[in-house]
Amino acid sequence: SDALTTKVTTSLKGMGLKAMQWIIQDAQRRGLTSINIALLPGPENAAWVKGEVDGTMEAIQKANIKVNLISISYGDSDRIIQSQLARKMLFKLGNNMHYIIGCSGCAPAAILPLKEMKLQNKIKIVAYDLTQEVKEHISKGNIAAAVDTKAVSQARVTINTVVNFLEKRKTNIPHTMLINLDLVDTQNFAKYPFHTSIA
Repeated sequence: SDALTTKVTTSLKGMGLKAMQWIIQDAQRRGLTSINIALLPGPENAAWVKGEVDGTMEAIQKANIKVNLISISYGDSDRIIQSQLARKMLFKLGNNMHYIIGCSGCAPAAILPLKEMKLQNKIKIVAYDLTQEVKEHISKGNIAAAVDTKAVSQARVTINTVVNFLEKRKTNIPHTMLINLDLVDTQNFAKYPFHTSIA
């Protein structure tokens, strides 16, 4: 919008790309040449869901291994609804699945159904975004990885930008500022700079 002086944000498409790129690299480390993935992205008509799914699809098209998207289960990000979607998806396709990618509210909802069906050692869960809850699940090994949108860094950049604008320190403020994405997994968890991500 032209009414905005500037916007500080992250790339939704980039979140999908980064999550899928991690999966491809992980699959190669595991010696897999073909993988089956499923998505629990959230509500179908939400703009943030479309961005994440588009990024995922782009990474799949560029993958140097065969990636089969075997299910996309859209639905409200309510925990009960997402858990039901995960259970239904796993009952039908779980034996042939390698990874599930879900939004920050959707990914944790897949943990219990995965354990109930004894598939937690076969299927890895990846989250499109890092929250305190997702962080705790990575530490326990329930979620393998999460894209980090650097929420704390976003807030700091936003505040600094507002101050600079109000005090007229800078006149050439860009219309949009994208915060670089990062990724946390079980390998880098111990040394990860969470102070830039979640309060």
